[in-house]
Amino acid sequence: MDMSPFSENTSTMFVEVARISRPFPWENAKPYVDASEFADFRQRATTVIGAFRGIVMYSNQVVALNNAKMDDKKKNDQLAKYIEEATRKVSQEGMLDSIGIDAAELKAILADVRNAEVFLEGIAAASPLINAIVVSMGNQLEAIQSSIPKVFASVDSKIEADYADRKSNYANLVRLQVATMRGMTQIYKARRGDQAALDTLLREDPSVKELIPSPEKATGKSLAAAEAVLTDRAMKLDTFIHQMDSEAATYRAKRRELSDWQMSVEEKIKIARDAIAVWAQSHRNLGAGIPVPPLIDVGGIAKGLAKTVVPLP
Repeated sequence: MDMSPFSENTSTMFVEVARISRPFPWENAKPYVDASEFADFRQRATTVIGAFRGIVMYSNQVVALNNAKMDDKKKNDQLAKYIEEATRKVSQEGMLDSIGIDAAELKAILADVRNAEVFLEGIAAASPLINAIVVSMGNQLEAIQSSIPKVFASVDSKIEADYADRKSNYANLVRLQVATMRGMTQIYKARRGDQAALDTLLREDPSVKELIPSPEKATGKSLAAAEAVLTDRAMKLDTFIHQMDSEAATYRAKRRELSDWQMSVEEKIKIARDAIAVWAQSHRNLGAGIPVPPLIDVGGIAKGLAKTVVPLP
């Protein structure tokens, strides 16, 4: 059977998926990614990427065996060795229970592979293990996805802690600016004879009382002096706020970058899930002697993934 389509489809798909192993391009929030939560997250991601590479290597070995000039008995003996090697790579730290099987089950599966009369039957005999690997990979991806909120919250809290005082100062300046502009509006109304506006001004901004002790003592000169004070204050506040605008922009950029990271990881997890599902189906079809291309356009899927693929952290 011609396995070149299986090889090309598998390699193409997993080469594209392997691109997600590139680090996320942190810029503004880079100082925060050394948190312990990120270290754990990165380790989980590294384990999954290693498993994908093990699957790609195994798939290429299957194709090489098919093309080798040896009888099917020897091919299946070698296939069993490759399957065992791949199983160790896919399992976490070589622990078989991480993929839901034990040593006895693995031994039985390998025996079935070796005892198969033809090569494709040997591939088919590995199906229970392939199914276990798919479940394990799904569980690992689920663990990564479940850890996203914890990592996000950790970094988010650090950003908030770093900017808490500056955010408070910025908010206070903006509030004072709004109050000052409102005071200037009240002076304008008072000049037009609005007594209530003058009462509001003196009640909301006690500093003006130095110039206008009471509504009864308000004069055109005192109102002009109060307006000059508020105008000067408004200009200074505007300067202070603009000086803090760059810090506010950096704060927003850090928060935005953190959100971008979260969305990118969630997208990559979806890509990885689709990839392992397509590969498993392709492997099962191969063992059953079903031509892969008519059933699954893996290459086409991979090209589609390449357009949306984003790097792992």
